Amino acid sequence: MIAPDPDSRAADEPGVDPCPDQALVPHLSDLERFCRRRIGDPDVAADVTQEVALIALIKLPRLRDPLRIRPWLFRIAQRKIVDEIRRRGAVLPLTVDIPAPDPPPSIEERRRCPRRRRMREAVRRLPVFLRRPVRVYYFQGRSLREVAQRLETSVNGIKSRLYRARHMLREEAG
Repeated sequence: MIAPDPDSRAADEPGVDPCPDQALVPHLSDLERFCRRRIGDPDVAADVTQEVALIALIKLPRLRDPLRIRPWLFRIAQRKIVDEIRRRGAVLPLTVDIPAPDPPPSIEERRRCPRRRRMREAVRRLPVFLRRPVRVYYFQGRSLREVAQRLETSVNGIKSRLYRARHMLREEAG
């Protein structure tokens, strides 16, 4: 780390930390580990960590809340990591195994679901002018524009009907 300059004016000024780099020291090992995990190459990760520390030292006087130094450092590191990966033309390694999604329930399983059954019954009780947009928009997955064209009305009219239908369904649900 950088040793404080004993001749520096900052050492004499009240409220100015004569050794600002000491605020970074507790976070450097975690920061380097963070960079190494994301980049993969320990040497490049060390270089990025040094670059982050240098930027932090330069910008530290502008940090408004010294208690937020850790997230601030990691935000700088994340940006530098992205810059490094772009420079190398590499792709970020996937660090998390994403489990395969569960297969969607069958149509029969969905029909047996009591909540869905209650919802379908509640939609059936809506007035026709509200029920039709709900079915086309929510059940058939059409866009607002498609619903409006199909029902020969404006997009704003469909939005209004969907709002009223949701409001009525919420009231009925209690």
